[in-house]
Amino acid sequence: MSNQKDKTMLEREKRNESYKERFQILLTVNGNVICQRYFKVNNYVPGSTRSLEFNNTMRYIVDLIKNELVRKSRIYEWYTANSPVKLTGFKPGEEDVWIDIPESDEAKYDEDENLKPYDVTFKFSFMIDEKPVFEEIWDGTQYPKYVRNSVDLSNAKPKFNDLLNMNFKQSMWYRMTVGEPDYIYIIIKEIYGVISEHKEKNKYTKTEVYRNGDDDPKEYRLDYFSKSFVDGWRDATRKKTDIYLRENGILRS
Repeated sequence: MSNQKDKTMLEREKRNESYKERFQILLTVNGNVICQRYFKVNNYVPGSTRSLEFNNTMRYIVDLIKNELVRKSRIYEWYTANSPVKLTGFKPGEEDVWIDIPESDEAKYDEDENLKPYDVTFKFSFMIDEKPVFEEIWDGTQYPKYVRNSVDLSNAKPKFNDLLNMNFKQSMWYRMTVGEPDYIYIIIKEIYGVISEHKEKNKYTKTEVYRNGDDDPKEYRLDYFSKSFVDGWRDATRKKTDIYLRENGILRS
């Protein structure tokens, strides 16, 4: 019976492996995976990963992630500030107004105890066939613990029925994600655009040619992701995101 179970598990693992695409993005914190996506690239050009354009694209992606973490850190610190917030800009003669923002009980647990630089490290990796092609590591102690522990680059937006009666986690999640795009999709699109061959038309790409006079044709290549591809990718990741939100108490079952 045990051998049959082991055989079944092995077959299941092989099937899961067959679903994996060659290309992968991975974001970890102290070695713990917090974002991992496999994706397909049509007409991949092997030498493209050695180009300056590829390196610049990777740097852009890392900056995109860092800026997103900084943005969420500022939102968190604004709503959990211990010191009063001074409201200014009133008409002459009116005194400035001070308000106290109460410290949330959950926010109290966000205090870091004697963290040193690089005690918490973020690492972004782009891999092909499970081998790193690009990696960058940076210090994560600059972000509040709450932000580090709730990273979601997709900015998933669950439906909150009552915006006026949300708990701390729900309220913070709403303020951090409202109006923000899905950065995982943006990252994959950026990588796709720099390592794929665009000259052949397919359902993912389209070539537009603009002419500045008959003797000076200029060709501009534009990427178009098919709707079925985007919808399929979102459906494949929605279940994992829902589980993450429920486990962290952000989305109720």
